[in-house]
Amino acid sequence: MSNFLEYKGYYTHIHYSAEDGCNYGRIEDIDACISFDDADGRGIVVAFQEAVDFHIEACRAEGREPQRPCSGRFNTRIPSDLHRRLVLKAAREGKSQNAIVEEAIAAYV
Repeated sequence: MSNFLEYKGYYTHIHYSAEDGCNYGRIEDIDACISFDDADGRGIVVAFQEAVDFHIEACRAEGREPQRPCSGRFNTRIPSDLHRRLVLKAAREGKSQNAIVEEAIAAYV
């Protein structure tokens, strides 16, 4: 079993606690802290799916859209020389820095 799971566009990494003898995880990249666990590991996928479904239903019951992971925004730090080269490349190509970074990431992944 992979320790990385996806369900309905939500993600988690599964961890093992030797101290507690169980597997556990947390829905990644949302503001709410929604965790789940399973004592023997065989039900960890179901526990994750139930946690996602809980998040979706709880949000709807409160009359708000469920938060989705990966909003499309992230901050990163790069060396100043690389930033300067990015600014110059974007200017030469008549593109925004965001467009250049998006193209680079798309080519990489």
